[in-house]
Amino acid sequence: MAMIKCPNCGEMISDKATKCVHCDFVLEVKAKKICKECGAELEDGAKICSNCGCPVEDEPVVEQASAIEPGISTTESKEIPADATIQSSDKNTISTKKKMSKKWVAIILAVVAALVIGLICVQVKKQNEIKAQKEAEAAAEAAEEQYEKNLKDLNFTLLTGTARAESCGNKIHDVWSNTIWEKADADTDQFTKDSATGTFNSDFNTSLKNLFSDEAFKKAEKTVSQDKEDATTLMKSLKNPPEKWNDAYNEIQKFYDDYIKFANLVISPSGNLQSFTQEFNQLDADAVNDYDKMKLYIE
Repeated sequence: MAMIKCPNCGEMISDKATKCVHCDFVLEVKAKKICKECGAELEDGAKICSNCGCPVEDEPVVEQASAIEPGISTTESKEIPADATIQSSDKNTISTKKKMSKKWVAIILAVVAALVIGLICVQVKKQNEIKAQKEAEAAAEAAEEQYEKNLKDLNFTLLTGTARAESCGNKIHDVWSNTIWEKADADTDQFTKDSATGTFNSDFNTSLKNLFSDEAFKKAEKTVSQDKEDATTLMKSLKNPPEKWNDAYNEIQKFYDDYIKFANLVISPSGNLQSFTQEFNQLDADAVNDYDKMKLYIE
């Protein structure tokens, strides 16, 4: 250990001291070097270690005390660049700004993403609504077309059914009438006359029984019954009509009712010849009139 003079009071003190033991003068700490190879202390400016001869690097690793002005701390004695604090502050500010900038960018991106998703959802919803509306309109249009078809089918069934019932009814009337009035007719003689004697039946019921037992007439009657069933099925399909077909539905309903009465009269005739004839003619005329009215709604 070497002795040095205190720069403040001039007393001798150790060169290892950081403060004068006589006047409390704070000494400046200077960097000293040691040999990395053997650990010996190196002299100032030494290029080679005097202990082991190892080359010396210019890099201070240990501090050595030297005199500094009294009242100034070691930290305060070091010269600090005037802009050092400012530069550090600027770096912190820049770093903070970058973080804030990234945060705002993330927020903006999130908002934009939310808006885009929202717009997509709105667009998808709108498209679905448009699609649903088009499907509903298409379904309604298809329903109206089907209704019109069923209406036309029923009108045609009622027309043909009325014609077939009329043919059967006329046959019944002729057999009934010719038996009572004993009128010879090639189309009715087989029903109105006794096959053995060739004379007219004394009871018209016998003639009607012969008619209803005839295979050809039974086939015709069966067709009338089938027309009646078909008309009823089609009439059921016309319930709850679209608004545009309300009036047509009311007319076809009347046509159907008159036809059913007409078909039932032919399938099961009752009363006397006069009442049968009157009812038959009236229902036949009503059916024709109903058909003519339906021409206003069906082309």
